[in-house]
Amino acid sequence: MVHYRIDDRHNNAHNCWLEVGSPAKPCPVQMDELRAAAELALLEPVRFHDVKEGRLELEFPLPRYAVSLIEVRPWP
Repeated sequence: MVHYRIDDRHNNAHNCWLEVGSPAKPCPVQMDELRAAAELALLEPVRFHDVKEGRLELEFPLPRYAVSLIEVRPWP
């Protein structure tokens, strides 16, 4: 299982833009920071789970105004 999160602290180019002063025309360094902030990064290390009877059950906290992307990959 691969877990990504978008919230006020993770993968959020808008908050990064606010932190650099909300420039109308960001300089090249600011653009690099904004691009880096927009990249999806793992919320936690990749984890392995057992699938039982074709079902995978996960529990994790989800903050208000956040979204998680869960990517489930088969293990070869």
